[in-house]
Amino acid sequence: MFKAKGEDLQLIVDKVKRAAKRARLNDSHVFVSSHKEGIVSFFFAGDELQVQREMECTTEGEFEFATTTYELECKILALPADEIIHIEKNGNHASLKWGRSSKIAMELVPELSPGINIPEAKQKVVWSPGELHKIARSLPQFTAIKNSACASQFPVTRCVNFMQEDTGEVLVRATNSARAVTLQPLGLEWFEGFSAAIPTETILALVEMIPSDVSVNVSVNEEHTLLVFEAGRMKAVTRLLEGDYPAIDKSFTLPTEAKSIWRVDRLELLNTARRIRRLKGDAPKMMFSKDGTKTFVTLQGVLVEQIGAIVEGEANVDFIINADFIEICLNLYRCEEVLICVRDEPSLPITIVGASEGEDSNEKIKTLLAQAQGQ
Repeated sequence: MFKAKGEDLQLIVDKVKRAAKRARLNDSHVFVSSHKEGIVSFFFAGDELQVQREMECTTEGEFEFATTTYELECKILALPADEIIHIEKNGNHASLKWGRSSKIAMELVPELSPGINIPEAKQKVVWSPGELHKIARSLPQFTAIKNSACASQFPVTRCVNFMQEDTGEVLVRATNSARAVTLQPLGLEWFEGFSAAIPTETILALVEMIPSDVSVNVSVNEEHTLLVFEAGRMKAVTRLLEGDYPAIDKSFTLPTEAKSIWRVDRLELLNTARRIRRLKGDAPKMMFSKDGTKTFVTLQGVLVEQIGAIVEGEANVDFIINADFIEICLNLYRCEEVLICVRDEPSLPITIVGASEGEDSNEKIKTLLAQAQGQ
């Protein structure tokens, strides 16, 4: 059926396995086929995502077969990387041959590929290289877990949400009710007048298949229900979730609205949060307080640490934050200092923004954290 070098097969199969796992399709089937000379396609599909990855190799006529993700990974990764592998279908098995008489038998399943269904594109945009990977590194930790209370009430909270403002700026948002983030990436285009909720699993699966150094073409169908991603020899179609994003945008507190602003060295505060998390692994609460000109972070009964913060505004506004949550937020920023913006009520969430206007050349970031109650 086809011939390919072992390491080329292993590279493709490893990407397919990782993508299927990220898409939570661990028990899925992978369909391997060729309907075009010199091209072999690897395809898998779930309820929300279809992915096809092509590779160039020597083919012998048209063919198609299916196997499980586990079987494909197990047998292909066991092959010698430096040998030319000849793959032939033999009944309910495929023979993976190399050398004079060496071979591995791979079990097949009696199913035919449904084939990737690319809808007609009505609008197209282009994402700069690496933008998808930035989103995958930072936003999934802000999304709600599937089947959680937040995701049940607002299904789009288990997604990364995209929209374009009237000013033309693109917003990428995520929340799980306890924390939220809004990005304004400069290297990412979006569709005018159209908001979309892309499942987190789709985002994580795509970055396993798409190199970080290539542009990504994104298109949407006429009904605004499907997105198509194309990059190199990868094509993917994802279903969009319906529903409104929670009305939390007004919960962000900008510096001009804050009752109190803490200007803190980002790395110092990050190290303090990590220290508290090590001292108390279960829901570690860190309280921020000011005594005269000194500023402190406290873990009740365990740690009192003086930090070099500058507090502007009302000095008596103390607040408590989960150390895990603030660590997640601080990891997003690349600036030296951050501003923690606090209102005058302990029940209101706090906002973190970069301290300088040029804190990141590629994106503006603001994060929102619910305050913890008590110590």
